[in-house]
Amino acid sequence: MNSQNQKKRVMVILRGSRFKGDEVALEVLKNVNKKVPIHVVFVGGKSLFRHYSKTIGLDFEYSVFSNVSDEVLAELYSSSDVFLHTSYAEGFGLPPLEAMACGTPVVMSDNKGSRDYAIDGFNTLISQPGDVKSLSDNLLKVIQDDKLRERMIENGLETAKKFTWAKTVKNFEKALKEIN
Repeated sequence: MNSQNQKKRVMVILRGSRFKGDEVALEVLKNVNKKVPIHVVFVGGKSLFRHYSKTIGLDFEYSVFSNVSDEVLAELYSSSDVFLHTSYAEGFGLPPLEAMACGTPVVMSDNKGSRDYAIDGFNTLISQPGDVKSLSDNLLKVIQDDKLRERMIENGLETAKKFTWAKTVKNFEKALKEIN
């Protein structure tokens, strides 16, 4: 956990696709950094960051991790103060749930696919897709409110426990039997 004088670590996975909301995430990070200095932990291709650095400008401290293993990804989630997910649409939306499983609070856009587990104000703070102001405000809340952050961590861990591979397979098999 960071002490008060260290920059808060915000993790973001960038994919280079419009519907994943990369540009939204970068605008949110720029807004938040103007109010509270942050260090962003980016996961994604290095050429993507060179592109964004030239076109949008990354005026905050950051680190880039590419082609990471599942173990390293889990370490990155766990070492971050908050995970930001700005996708417009997802089938299920695994990264926010992975972050919850690693004890990292989540700020995200409503991408429909995460509705199976994401509950606004309980285990995440949810904004409408593309709403830079709301996402920025929510990210600031989690960074600045330790009680909120701790409650989201606790509730996120409880949520993640409900989504094991064994349970997923069991539910899938049950659904297949219902079809027949």
